[in-house]
Amino acid sequence: MKRGFLPLALACAVVAFIAAAPASAGVKGADVSGWSKMQSEGYNLQKWDSWTNYDAFGMWKELGGNAVRIRIFYLPYLGPSGLSFNNPWDAAAMVRRAVEENLDVMLCFHYHHTFTDPGKQWRPMWPNRSYWADDRAQVARAVATHTRNSIRTILGDDEAMKNKIKQRIKWVQIGNELGSGMLWPTGGIAGRQKSDDPKFEGFKRIFNAGARASKRLLPNAKIVAHRENGLDLGAMKWFANTINKLGLEYDILGVSVYPNWGQEIDNARTLSKWIGSRPDDTWPNGDKRVNRRGFMVVEYGRPPEANAAATADFNKMKSWNVKDDNFSGFFYWEPFAFGDFKPDNVYRYGKGATYKKYKDWAKTGAPAAQLTAIAGD
Repeated sequence: MKRGFLPLALACAVVAFIAAAPASAGVKGADVSGWSKMQSEGYNLQKWDSWTNYDAFGMWKELGGNAVRIRIFYLPYLGPSGLSFNNPWDAAAMVRRAVEENLDVMLCFHYHHTFTDPGKQWRPMWPNRSYWADDRAQVARAVATHTRNSIRTILGDDEAMKNKIKQRIKWVQIGNELGSGMLWPTGGIAGRQKSDDPKFEGFKRIFNAGARASKRLLPNAKIVAHRENGLDLGAMKWFANTINKLGLEYDILGVSVYPNWGQEIDNARTLSKWIGSRPDDTWPNGDKRVNRRGFMVVEYGRPPEANAAATADFNKMKSWNVKDDNFSGFFYWEPFAFGDFKPDNVYRYGKGATYKKYKDWAKTGAPAAQLTAIAGD
């Protein structure tokens, strides 16, 4: 035997072990969309054992994260400082920071001047009659135009940077927490149980307009359809069945998961496996575009005091994987929000996993212990 070569049997065993080992979920992300606003208000981040300052992108990379989620508003309201955040230009700057840190990116379109959720899905003040008319074609056209213009702004004109950004944008989320539909009243589905209701057609047309506009400019980015309350299996299965029958053009079902004290997250894995087990012919029109829809937790949060529970959640989600569980990964929502920071200019967010580091320096934060669980597989 020549020195430096493994015996054949041992080499085969090593290959077999590697092949048998399940891959981890892969995506360990954070929604850091509030960071530009935090910076403007004087916030910064440090480790507990260091005086080195980090921004959210550098800190998430340092903690072992590999992706960020960045939201986009339509003509966002001005904050108390008179500045506007989460517009396409602000998003473009944050995407470039993500590229510098070699982080993958999910774009998240809200299609309003501020946050949308199941109780707030009103149309924004479009600069034409599409705001006033309950006209599917008008609203869909406005959604496509905003999506297209925003992505073009984010990509910019420099060809080298444009190519880097295209490689890093892996997902585009159309709308936010869509359990009641989007852009009311045209795309509202609240209280409706049958997908043949005329309002569902408006929802479909609006969503697909955004998805198609994205695919034209970012053909390799996966489209995410997002619903709130991802631990409610009944509601989630109804939503998945409905949008599939309706014909929404998406690749990944994304969910929000904000567990209560003592609540486990195992239902997310159950849902993920259920979605992944659906054979092709159960999708509308025998859709062969993908073998199966994917699944991600695109919003997660627990208070920093819930350290043990959050650590257990991270370890679970890191052990779930695409091959066995149809699970692509997770995004922590605003993990670096702390102190008196108000993402929406109104309410303080209480589930950021960051503490004030110094008694007398109110705007220097350090990550809670649970974020150390991000590192590793």
